[in-house]
Amino acid sequence: MLCYHLPTLLQVITDFDCTVTKHHVNGTRCLSSSGVINRSPLLPPESKAAFIRLFEKYYPIEICLEIDEGEKFQHMVDWYKQARVNMMTCALKEDMIKKSIALSTIQLRDNVQDMFKMLHRNQIPVLVFSAGIGNVIEELLRKYDILYPNVEIISNFMEFSEKDGTLLGYKDLMVHPLNKNETVLGDENKYFMDLSHRDNAILLGDHTSDVQMSRGMPHTDSILKIGFLNDKISERLNRFMEVFDIVLIDDQSMDFVNQLLRVILSEHK
Repeated sequence: MLCYHLPTLLQVITDFDCTVTKHHVNGTRCLSSSGVINRSPLLPPESKAAFIRLFEKYYPIEICLEIDEGEKFQHMVDWYKQARVNMMTCALKEDMIKKSIALSTIQLRDNVQDMFKMLHRNQIPVLVFSAGIGNVIEELLRKYDILYPNVEIISNFMEFSEKDGTLLGYKDLMVHPLNKNETVLGDENKYFMDLSHRDNAILLGDHTSDVQMSRGMPHTDSILKIGFLNDKISERLNRFMEVFDIVLIDDQSMDFVNQLLRVILSEHK
């Protein structure tokens, strides 16, 4: 059990969209970090329409339990490649990120700031491992004053011109929903190797493939996998219960995780 291990041996690995953020509010779906840009009113209408077509085509494939993982993997690659090509037609500028966040429906889960503050105060590393847009994640965490030094973000980062802020492209790394594991960390796997003494982890995700996020850890003792099941509950519950240790159903807060951390940390005061 994690509560019997020192906090100095613990790390947290978390997805971002619909895990750190809310899936919905009052029945209305919230935007993801990608959706903040893809659905931004600052984008040309034809570009937004193209992103919506891609989402409607590929998202059902992403969450379908009947499609073989190998086949699904290629679909995710195709989706992200096409989305990047479309993004380059949007005349996106860096200052539009902050403006698009302000105009969007993206929201952090209730009390998620408490989790980040608690982890920072106790010097517990946090890896935000996301198939979304890293620039949006970074700006959102900065907006709520929780982009602490113990937080590392591995995601899809855009590169902008230092001269006029125009989008130049993406950094080499492409993170999609099915490769959030050691395969995108490179041969050196520096992040997890630097934390090799921390062989206990709390893993948070909203997708069954998120359980792979800890695969880069060189040594593991205890990993507690917590899944947030936000929609299509009856169809997906059995699969979630197979891969996660704890499944939180339609819970748009971070209360359970915060209480768990308080128990772990209080044991060692």
